Amino acid sequence: MSFAKYFNPYVHPSMDTSLLKVNLEFEGGNLLDVVILWHLHPPTKRLPCHQPDVYDCIGDPGPGKSQLLQAAAAVSPRRKYVCDNATTNAGLTVAVVKDTMTSDYAFKAGAMVLADGGLCCIDEFDKMSAEHQALLEAMEQQCVSAAKAGLVASLSARTSILAAANPVGGHYNRAKTVDENLKMSAALLSRFDLVFILLDKPHELLDKRLSEHIMSVKCQKPAAEILQNFYLQLRDRSTSGDDTPITARQLESLVRLAQARAQVELREEITAQDAKDAVEIMKESLYDKYVDEHGFVDFGRSGGMNQQKEAKRFLSALNKQSELQQKDCFSISVQT
Repeated sequence: MSFAKYFNPYVHPSMDTSLLKVNLEFEGGNLLDVVILWHLHPPTKRLPCHQPDVYDCIGDPGPGKSQLLQAAAAVSPRRKYVCDNATTNAGLTVAVVKDTMTSDYAFKAGAMVLADGGLCCIDEFDKMSAEHQALLEAMEQQCVSAAKAGLVASLSARTSILAAANPVGGHYNRAKTVDENLKMSAALLSRFDLVFILLDKPHELLDKRLSEHIMSVKCQKPAAEILQNFYLQLRDRSTSGDDTPITARQLESLVRLAQARAQVELREEITAQDAKDAVEIMKESLYDKYVDEHGFVDFGRSGGMNQQKEAKRFLSALNKQSELQQKDCFSISVQT
């Protein structure tokens, strides 16, 4: 039985791990179920020096890492969910605050201390490079030591950690190591018991199943078919090795545009015409964003342009010109 589908509205009933089933490169297991069952029913015997159970999900934007964390936090009796692009070192571990009445200083527990004996979900883990050092002790020794304002204490932080991180550049590069993709120290990465790589690769069958499920939650059938077909066409063309900008987020964007179009006419139901208008708006946006100087749509233009991308783009442009002009030789004039 999969717990995910009961707590996440975007979980397809036939998928084992929410949206992650699309690209989860992990055979014979369910990551979310493993985390939840281990946390709710831990082994009866543990070693005295047992380290906290920590898991890290790394991968492309869009496969649902945040949804996974929220679903895991929803079923845990004791949990804390934080997003590290808005979390400080003290917010994760411990802070010292001054009492306004007595002017005395006191410790105030952070997320990992408050989740003692439970689950701490940390989203956007890659955005907290300045706080990584503070987590080393908590992840290894199950405690947070503090010596501030004349106060010295060691607070328990016996919590399981489920973290999600995005790679540098927005796309996971298999040619690089996990450390290079995350710009994370080996000391911190070694403290994770399991690391899962989640890649968002276009897949005709899985993309169709996922889009059908999202549309069943959001739209009526006539409008849903129009939005779904357009989304599947974008996914089919999104085969760039440098990045994959077309994800389920674009499908949800189409739904929001169609909903806004219906609300303009004070309607709650989305019609086929609303869906067509949303598709036209998205087409115009994508054309302005991704079209190159030759008039071709290039999804690789969404990211940065390094030397490798420039070389691929140059060769791609040559091949297109060769097909158009029906010749294999070109002359290049060099101006000095």
